[in-house]
Amino acid sequence: HTDPDKYREAIVTFNGQPRPYTNEMGAFWRFTVNFECQPFKRTLRECFVSLQNGVNIIEDPGTEIARPLFEVESNGNELKIETNGALFTVKNPKKDGVITIDSEKRLAIQNRSFLKTYGELPTLNPGENILKIQGVKTIRMMNRSVWI
Repeated sequence: HTDPDKYREAIVTFNGQPRPYTNEMGAFWRFTVNFECQPFKRTLRECFVSLQNGVNIIEDPGTEIARPLFEVESNGNELKIETNGALFTVKNPKKDGVITIDSEKRLAIQNRSFLKTYGELPTLNPGENILKIQGVKTIRMMNRSVWI
């Protein structure tokens, strides 16, 4: 791709066969590495944005649905995040320890333990999104915007 501010996630593929190596000039080796790339581009400059209890309006610059990452300090109450009408709830979080909600990996963790959740994990549509947040001391979010 030609966007200097974007990247694609890729992994090296290995089919179980040894890779052929060719010695060149006694010091350099030539070989081929194959990658499997994800179809979406991601921005290099993504950072966390602070949110608050109540209504938050977030602009997602991507062209596809984003699966955000949240870091939350709980006040010990039930945590609710509503994105564009879809409700996500974390039941009985502890007061101490940061809650990580990862919509991409589809999990919610606090103090290295999985939390009981209900509803749809938060997603962001391209353009304007309305997030209603309830039951947090502090919360920050990384959009994880994606482009085709």
